[in-house]
Amino acid sequence: MRNPLRLAALTLALLCLISSAQAQQPPATPIPYEASAPFEGYPALDEQGFLKEQLPKNGPAFIYADKKDGRWIYIDETLRVEIERRVTKLRYGRVYYFIAHIHFRGDTVFRGWSQSPQRPGREIAKPEQIARQHRLVYAQNGDLYTWRVYNKKYPGIIIRDGKIIHEQTYSKPNVNPPPLDELSLYPDGRMAIHTPGEMTGQDYLAAGATDVFSFGPILIRNGIKEERTANFSSREPRSAIGVVAPGHFVGIMVERHRCSLLPAAAQA
Repeated sequence: MRNPLRLAALTLALLCLISSAQAQQPPATPIPYEASAPFEGYPALDEQGFLKEQLPKNGPAFIYADKKDGRWIYIDETLRVEIERRVTKLRYGRVYYFIAHIHFRGDTVFRGWSQSPQRPGREIAKPEQIARQHRLVYAQNGDLYTWRVYNKKYPGIIIRDGKIIHEQTYSKPNVNPPPLDELSLYPDGRMAIHTPGEMTGQDYLAAGATDVFSFGPILIRNGIKEERTANFSSREPRSAIGVVAPGHFVGIMVERHRCSLLPAAAQA
């Protein structure tokens, strides 16, 4: 059984997505890690940027948390997460945002986690509660499909742990929020994105997807900006995930007001 502490995991899904053609490619050996140690006490890393060996004095991983400066780091033999908090001033106030670089290899992959895995969609909880419950290293917020079900709206294609939970969605790309675009996760670490009408729930299962989320809008697909983003202008908190290369992802969470939530990597 995989150690949940070593799973870079999504709690439910993402509100918006950055991706590229690389999301469709199978994982490959990460490029050599050449960055120097950023501060004193940083552990020795192997050529791929992961922990060379376990740290018996501090446990199975290196964990660094500096809430004041807005920096959190988690590194073990298969997972490296580095999170940085930033702030910018806009005419309607300050915007705080977190940028996370997630690197993994081997059996460590993204997965979807629910408050109640045996009864997905029946219980609602905040992402940090789900992350603590399952002892996750990294987590992002959900796709709110339970809210859509409660309000009698199309939930989109929802798959958790290889089981279809909902399948009612649009027949073509939609411009109204939420557009119910689809993000699928696979056991080899791949991600893929589709718009409604391209895949059915059974198609995803046949392709080997373990989890499918309905979110949107897609921001970038195959290197091309999604035209539908021009129709979305709300100032709600948002999160996104992007593919840099196989085994290297970038997660972003934007919050208009100062966020008191510590990233899950600091709580592992």
